[in-house]
Amino acid sequence: SSGINAEYGGTRTQQAALQILGYKCHHMWEIFYQVHNRNHLWREYYYNNNNDTLKAIFADYTATVDYPGCIFWEKFLEWNPDAKIVLSVRDSAEVWATSARKTIFTETKGRLGRIRRWLFNNVVMSIVPQF
Repeated sequence: SSGINAEYGGTRTQQAALQILGYKCHHMWEIFYQVHNRNHLWREYYYNNNNDTLKAIFADYTATVDYPGCIFWEKFLEWNPDAKIVLSVRDSAEVWATSARKTIFTETKGRLGRIRRWLFNNVVMSIVPQF
């Protein structure tokens, strides 16, 4: 199962629901808190875009929500054709972007800032170019 909603869209609640249903669900906070200490793999994927690395990152998971997992939903579906996709939506991309800009994209320094800038430049700008 893959939630293809962006962060700040109820992803923690969605993760909890999927875990209640028996899925082992990846969430972006696991990267920040190094739950499974796979940040070295994220760095490797960031620089090399290697599918084997991406598979290794998510090897122990049966679901994912939030960034960065949500941007790989097409690959996950290709690798697991029977997977279910849950699409969560906001009123508009602009509503989401305004909210995200005031909250999750306020941090611009350090490791977290670099990750967020990468996500912003590679994902948000493709969704809401006028952001």
